[in-house]
Amino acid sequence: IIFPPPDLSSCMVAHGRPQPSESLRNAFGPRVEAWLGDLQSIVDVEVKRCQEQLKRDVEVRFQELEAEWSRLLTERERLQSERDAIGAARAALDQEKAIMRGYHQPADVVDLNIGGQIHCSVKRDTLCQVEQSVLGSMFSGRWEGSIDRDSAGRVFIDAEPELFMPLINFLRQRSIQDPSEPAEAPEVPAQRLIAFKRMLTYYGLLDTVWPRPEGKWELAWGHLTIDDEQRTISVNATGESYQAAAFNTVKLQCSSRRTHKLRISKLRNDAPWFFDSVAFGVVSASGNYFDPCMQASKSDLLLNLKGDIGDESANASIDLGGVPADQTSIDAEITIKQPNLVVSFNEREHVSTPLPPGISENSYCLLLAVTYPWIQVQLQA
Repeated sequence: IIFPPPDLSSCMVAHGRPQPSESLRNAFGPRVEAWLGDLQSIVDVEVKRCQEQLKRDVEVRFQELEAEWSRLLTERERLQSERDAIGAARAALDQEKAIMRGYHQPADVVDLNIGGQIHCSVKRDTLCQVEQSVLGSMFSGRWEGSIDRDSAGRVFIDAEPELFMPLINFLRQRSIQDPSEPAEAPEVPAQRLIAFKRMLTYYGLLDTVWPRPEGKWELAWGHLTIDDEQRTISVNATGESYQAAAFNTVKLQCSSRRTHKLRISKLRNDAPWFFDSVAFGVVSASGNYFDPCMQASKSDLLLNLKGDIGDESANASIDLGGVPADQTSIDAEITIKQPNLVVSFNEREHVSTPLPPGISENSYCLLLAVTYPWIQVQLQA
């Protein structure tokens, strides 16, 4: 911006002042005009400096905005990349879940070579029923490229057929079972039972074939050793008959389908079996859970190994249905068949007695008493 140099006379006229005399104009006019010219130069320089500074500020700000825009674009690309990665991971996870859940075609059948001796075909869904098991993972579809196969392409199972085929048949039955009547555990020769359980443990199916017993033991009276892991109870010293007892925390309802299975074992081979080695009873249970305040006494015991708890010959050596007296264990099943409490031994002999009056038809709790320190009772189912 350039302003024309002002004229002294016009300035004075503009402000309503009389014009200076000719002598004053001649004396001071040139000097004032020079001053005004200098002032104009100063203003022009300052205006130019401000313009240049403003231009520089605009350029710096523009560069800052460009850098910020570039950073935002980079951040947007990064976020989009992360979103794509998350989407891919989610899709892979969904696919993995579908595989683990056995989403296969109905005709997806697996051909097996069992121990090089037997060939059989099994639906993949049958093998993958227990998703978290080794067997379920093996046939989930994730390891198709690493599974051992024979020359015909059949999956090779390095196990004895007499051990693996009972498992296959159990899984087939389990796939069509009614929840109220679960598939029965496979029958395996006694001499192969340890090997069978070892194979089940390897495949992660031991608890599937033989579920861990529900509930646990809770002290009713006396001094008992209770092993929650093994589900066992025992006493440490000889005492009076039925010196200690425990509740089982699962209710024993009035149904032939609900059975407690116990293994009564002798910890000493030379120790005898006595009728009062153990005794069985039931107490009323209220609600759906075990009540810690529940109480019981010997009067709640109903049966021993001979039968009626009141028999005076309880402390006598026994032979249950031909079972030798030196046998180390007896398997007992306790069932309520209204109106009786029934105890079977080794699936043959049984004793029973009427239930006492006043016990609720749908809510019982098992009571078990132990007398001798060489007796151990384990809850099996």
